[in-house]
Parts: sequence; structure tokens; C-alpha cells
Amino acid sequence: MTIEQLINFGLNAEIKEYKPKEIILKNKEKNNIFYLILRGRVKVKNPETNKTLRVYEEGNCFGDYYILTDSQINYNYISHEYTKCYCIKGSIFYEYLKIESFNDYIKKKMLLEDEDEEMKLKDFYYITYLGKGTFGYVCLVHNELSFYAIKAVNRDAAEKGKNGIKNLVNEKKCMIAIDHPFIVNFVKTMKNKKWVFILEEYINGKNFDDYLMNRKNYKNIKELIFYGGCIFHMLKYLTKRRICHRDIKPRNMMIGSDGYLKLLDFGCAKKIKFFSKTVVGTPNYISPEVLKGLEYSFSSDYWSTGVCCYLIYFGNLPFGNKTNNVMQIYKEIIKGEIKIPKDCPLIVKELIEGLLKRNAGERINNFDKIKECQIFKDFDWDNLLRKKIKPFFLPLGDELGGKANLNNLASPFEKFIQNEWVETSEMHLLRIKNKNKNINYIQEQYESEFINNQEDQKYYDEENNVEFSNHWFDYF
Repeated sequence: MTIEQLINFGLNAEIKEYKPKEIILKNKEKNNIFYLILRGRVKVKNPETNKTLRVYEEGNCFGDYYILTDSQINYNYISHEYTKCYCIKGSIFYEYLKIESFNDYIKKKMLLEDEDEEMKLKDFYYITYLGKGTFGYVCLVHNELSFYAIKAVNRDAAEKGKNGIKNLVNEKKCMIAIDHPFIVNFVKTMKNKKWVFILEEYINGKNFDDYLMNRKNYKNIKELIFYGGCIFHMLKYLTKRRICHRDIKPRNMMIGSDGYLKLLDFGCAKKIKFFSKTVVGTPNYISPEVLKGLEYSFSSDYWSTGVCCYLIYFGNLPFGNKTNNVMQIYKEIIKGEIKIPKDCPLIVKELIEGLLKRNAGERINNFDKIKECQIFKDFDWDNLLRKKIKPFFLPLGDELGGKANLNNLASPFEKFIQNEWVETSEMHLLRIKNKNKNINYIQEQYESEFINNQEDQKYYDEENNVEFSNHWFDYF
């Protein structure tokens, strides 16, 4: 929507305020109001289980589904805190649907939000395998409506692995509150006796890491500005919601069919009120404070982004570029020289050196500081967010979705995972054990304390108030 259209939206809207824990939309009633949140948060809760299904925050909207379908409200929409909303009547809402960009947004939103709980595990069909995580797998699936990525986590592996349950719960806590054009959309969670499933938007495009590794040309400032700008928009959004991703890297991003980046995989993410001390991340991208076991916050994501910017511009990594030895990579991160060629433009040098300051307090660690960098002088951040800037690269797409037929129901997904996935929890745990050996070694080297689950949890009990016990499975 243009600025003029947004202003017109405000003129046609009534502003309503809600006290904490006030019911805005009630189960089994009808609704003819479209809500746009100006301030606060609204939780969507199942009235029978009281489980939080989704969280809407500032800038999010709701109510559209019930206007368009004329159906009963299925859940309770409750203000989590003092909340202020723009409210417009259904008849005016239909007028705004004539705006193409708004119409496209609402269509996609309805496709990704299972308001009537029609999406069941039994209705999904397997297409192909996409990747593997610490405790499970990611596959491309479809139902009769669309294509989705589904993350399947082995319950036994999560329970036996270090931080497995905690990371899984944190992942859902973070994803149910996210709605951003540069971040993958969460749909819902499901489960059976052995697996927990996280259903997400499927990004049909090219993995950003593959793109960077297969380029023929480097040292392009426009390329750095475009992709760096996308990542900084992601961090601005996540930081405002107090979410630390903790695994920012090109492998966790996709270049979508529109040429813009999408951030994936919130398996390491956590909501942080003040700081955390858990050692987590990918070796080449971990910040020094994380490796040392020091208290850290959102600035660690800016360090990781600095590594990404170095890779985008120079075509290689600043730490561990010539070694696969994890210990050597960690040593370079802690005290190795950050090599920037003499012919590097000053505006690029300013950005990368500012992001890769080993002292987190001296680092470029927020969006305001990013905007002050000379490389982004006169850059139109709003047009980037609206996707009005010509993308640097348009992928052909892997065409997996294009080749699949939504009417092809030959391979039920739930049956597929029972028959095909034979990797045991013990194999998962062996891989995790070897990874933890490396982390413990680094911590011993720098005499840092490895914090345990109970200690780490106390830093953010306000939001993550889930007991990590035998009842964790009920959260999904």
C-alpha cells in the first residue's frame, strides 16, 4: 500500500483500546471487523486447551478470515497487554481488497493461517527431502491447497539430546509471533506419537549460500547493499521483538522467486529479555562473546551478519576460510587478524570492521548505527522493505513445486516417515555429543562456565514459562 492509501486507511478506521487479558474476538461468535494492531500483542488461544496458537504484534492484522468466510470465530483472541488497534468494518475492508498488493497479502496470509484447523497431518503428501537438522528432517509436502516445508523432529532425540526440548519450545515461541516479508512464515505445529512437526511456508528459490559459492564475480558494492540491507531489516524486526536468532548465516537464507532474501530455521533462536549465555551457533559465524561463554544479546547476530557481509563482498570467510578444523576456526575468531585488502573501498571497510568488533559494546549493533554507515547513505530502506527495489538476482527456482501435482496423493507424508526414516535417536545423539566436545574444549581454554538449562532459563521466564518436563509434548 502507498503512503496515501495508508493515510486513507487510518481516516476510515476507528481506534479501539483493550486492557490486558481482554477478549477481543470470542469463540463461536461472528465477526465483521478487520483489526490492525498499532500497539501491544494479541494471543490466539484454543478455548478448550488454553494453548497459544499464534501471537499478533504491532503491525500485524487479524479478523480478515472471518469477514471473507462469514464463519464463526474458532478461538479466543485476547490482548496480552495494553493493546491499541485500528478497526475497520467489513464493507470498507472489501474496498481495500481492490488494492493489488493488499489483496495478495491477505490471500497469502489466509493460506498460511489455519484458522479453521482443517490442516491435519494425514492430509499432507510427501514430495521430496529438503535437509536435515540436529533432531530431525525437513521435507517438501503438499495438501490440496498448496506446498509447504515441514520440519519433523524426533521426540526421543529431542528428549535425550542437550537442550533439545528447550530449543524446540523456543523455536515455536519465536515463530508464532513473526510476520515479516524477509522471514519465513510459520503455519502451525502438529504431532504424532514419535514426532513433532513444524509446518512452514515453502520458499521456492535458491539457497543464499549456494548462490554466493557459485558466483563468478565478487566485490560488488550494490550486491552488498541489497543483500546486507535485507539482513539488517530482518535483525531490526527480530530485535524489536527481543528475538535473538543465534545462527545467522547464508545457509539459513533463501533467495525467493522475487529475488529477495528469506530467513529460515529458528532452531537456535530464543527470546531474550536481557542476555543469554548458551553457546550455540555455526563455527565460522559465532561471535567471540558466545564462544567465551560471556553474557550476550542481539549484538551477537550483528557479528554473524558481519561475517555474511564479508563473504558477500570478498567471496570468502574472514575466519576459518582455509581450514575445516573447528578448533582453529574458534581460535581465529577469538584473536585472529581480520584481513581486509588495502584496495577495499572505505565504505565497505567501515561497515565490515564495525560489525566485526570483538568488543560487543564497540560493535555496530543496532539498526540506527547501520543507517549511519556511509555505504547506506541515501539508501531507501522503505522501498527495500516494500520490495520496490530491483533485485540483484532472480533465481529460476528449483521448480519442485511446479513439477508436483496438488492432486497427486500417492505418498502420504505420515506413512512415509514411518517407513523411510530409519536413523535412530542414538545416531543423532552421537553427532550431538561430538559437537559438544568441541564447545566444551573452547570453554575450558578460556576458563568460561558452561551454563546449564536451569540457570539459562531464569533470564527469560516471563515469556518462556513452559515446564521442560514430560509434559512438554503437550505444548505442540
